[in-house]
Amino acid sequence: MEIEKFNKTENIESKIEEDKNEKVLFVNRNDGAKDWAQDHGFEDADVVENFSTDMIEEGDTVIGTLPLHLAADICKKGGNYSALVMDPVPQELRGTSLSSEQMDELNATTQSMRVEVLEKNDPTENNIVVTRHAGAKEWLSSRGFDNVEIQDHFNPEDVDKVDESTTVVGVLPPIIVAEINKKDGKFISLDVNVPKEMFKEEISAEKMEELGAKLTGYKVTLK
Repeated sequence: MEIEKFNKTENIESKIEEDKNEKVLFVNRNDGAKDWAQDHGFEDADVVENFSTDMIEEGDTVIGTLPLHLAADICKKGGNYSALVMDPVPQELRGTSLSSEQMDELNATTQSMRVEVLEKNDPTENNIVVTRHAGAKEWLSSRGFDNVEIQDHFNPEDVDKVDESTTVVGVLPPIIVAEINKKDGKFISLDVNVPKEMFKEEISAEKMEELGAKLTGYKVTLK
């Protein structure tokens, strides 16, 4: 399934032109992304590497690749969030700092969206859990998620099997979450603060509990 992008970069540029009195923050640590921002009309944006919602006020715009909880906090505060999105990065380029030219080749653009936290995190008839940790299934089972399908990855084409009876659990980009919501599916983020030294280790249900694992439902609406 091809992910539809409703707002192209030029739409964000127009908004910035209209709202000159409001801040625009471009959140990124990579030099290539900073060059890309300069090349695509964001030369007046404040580039920040470590973002906090304390930096913004109502009406400010934040552009970048942020976790859902930060995007939701921006929207709750009255700010505008635009995700930096692009085509899947080829395996040989993963873990590298992409250049502005490489980002253009991957059709990098910005997508405005509203992110909201949902109160209920209940399982549904069909539950897809996106994780590489076998312990996640046991941990989720203790919270009522018994009928689950485990997947290592969730690709855009996987959205096609989502309907109103589906809940997807995991950590996914907001643009994918928006497509799940458009199909009337639910999304629940499975958040675990895994230390860097444990990234390649198998995480058990007991270890997930020790690390403070939690579930948070989100709704993402594209603008």
